[in-house]
Parts: sequence; C-alpha cells; structure tokens
Amino acid sequence: MESNTTIYDLICIGAGPAGLSAAIYAARAGLNVLVLEQGGEGGKLLSTHLIENWPGTVSITGADLAKNMAAHAREVGAEITWAVVEGILDAEAETKEVKCLGTSYFARSILVASGCQERHLGIPGEEEFRGQGVSYCAVCDGAFFQDCEIVVIGSGDSAFEEGDYLTRYGKKVTLLLRSERVHADRVYIERAEANPKMEVFKNRVVEEIIGSPATGVEKIRIHNVEDDSHYELECQAVFPFIGSVPNTKFLSDLSILDKQGFIEAQADMSTSIPGVYAAGDCRQKVLRQVITAGNDGAIAAQSIAAYLRSR
Repeated sequence: MESNTTIYDLICIGAGPAGLSAAIYAARAGLNVLVLEQGGEGGKLLSTHLIENWPGTVSITGADLAKNMAAHAREVGAEITWAVVEGILDAEAETKEVKCLGTSYFARSILVASGCQERHLGIPGEEEFRGQGVSYCAVCDGAFFQDCEIVVIGSGDSAFEEGDYLTRYGKKVTLLLRSERVHADRVYIERAEANPKMEVFKNRVVEEIIGSPATGVEKIRIHNVEDDSHYELECQAVFPFIGSVPNTKFLSDLSILDKQGFIEAQADMSTSIPGVYAAGDCRQKVLRQVITAGNDGAIAAQSIAAYLRSR
C-alpha cells in the first residue's frame, strides 16, 4: 500500500454539506485541508431535486448547491480527492492515519462527515427488484417511470417532497404511511394534498413487493392496519423514504458510536478521542437537514482550529 506522506492539519471524511462547510471554514482559518469522498462531491445533495429551505435562496437544485459548495472549498484552498476510507489508525496519536483503499493519508485532526444511506424496508422482493422498479432516489430514477403507477413509502419531508416530484413522471403517485403520524413540514403536506396526481393513505404497511425478472415490479401487498385487511396494489415502481443508516462501519473499532451506529459528539463536534470530530447526518442529533449539516461543519472547523492551536 502506498502512503501520502503529507501531514494535513485536517482530513474531512465526506464531501457532503458538513464536510465541505468544514473545509471552507478550516481553509479560511489557515489550515491545510484534505477532503476525501468515495461518491460524488455533494453527497446526498446530488440525489435531491430541489432545496427550498436554504436561507437566502428560495429554490436551488441539490446538484447546483453541491457544485457551488465544492467550488467554494477549492477556491479557498481545500483539496478534494476520491477515496474509499477503510478505517482510522492511531486515532489517539498526534498524527492519525486514514487508511483508504490502496493508500493512506495522515493528519493532525480528523472530521468524520460520512453521512447516511437510505434505510431499507427489509421485506420480500425489495432486494430482488432493486434497480427493476425499487429505487431510493427520485431524481436518479423518476424519469424511467413515465406514465406509470408509482408508490412512495414514508411519512417525512423526503417522502412528501419526492412524491410530489415523481408526479411529473408518473400517471399517479400513491404515498403510504405506516401510521397516523406525519413527520413532514406543513408546506410539503399541503403541496401533496393539492396535487391531483398524488394520493395519501395512512396506516398502510407494505408487506411484499411482487413482480417478475422480465417485467420488474408489478404490485405490492399491503396490510391495512385500520381494518386489519390485506390487499394488493398494482404499480411499476416503489420508492421507500423511511430514514437513514449512518455510514460509520469503518469506525466500528472506535468507541465513539451509539447502538444505532451514529457518532456521539459534543456541542463543539468533538468525540471522546482527542482530535477526532464528527459533523452532519452521521452524528447523533435530532434534525438532519442541509442547514444543520453546514452548521455542524462550521462549528467543527472552528473547534478543530482551536484544538490545533493548543497543541
């Protein structure tokens, strides 16, 4: 394995809103910053059609906001490179090693901003028809289902927002909620209620996704909790938006994760390991939004700068 012998002041693991915000603030503070990303620059921003709650910008596509953030980080001096992070070695040492596929990088401090991935339903047919009608990204795959019957599963902002987005392609979008509880902002709920191509049902639990290898998804089996009945609904696409799982498996040997795998960090984004910080969706927190990720990144960068000055 080759190693990059440069010792950075800060390595940010993840180029989503948290990592890029931290890189901007840290670089502006005079730190030598490297950002590692195994996907596209911008993280989950790239799979979000519109951002409509970024202060000062009424509406911007996720891709455009991601591009702007990455360009800003580079403009102020941060490096961004592709890498698959496999672990952090010598985490307690003054110089820490970020072990990646094929190489290693070294830094005096590390910010983990690795984000989350979509939570799966865990029902029969989900994995079998992934890519054949089961998708977790409306922006990526919505256009494949022109004039189709589409089912969206979830009760939060993403389910309502992405369901509304999918009506531009589908003949009809049916949004299914497991219970009576709705977790979405009122603006998204009202938009769904006003959309003639969208219908919302509560107390519906999807039990199985049914189809064939030749045609993909054909229908789903549903449990109606209200009357304890079971029925089938024809559809050609299923989009689950039921929450996220943190991308923190590479930290499993460090004692900074809670039972769900989220990173436990203080208000200044520090963990129990000196010089190791966390920000964004991978951190144990109440609200996971672009603005809170950016907030985490800014706080982390300031904290890291103070930490390094004290060494």
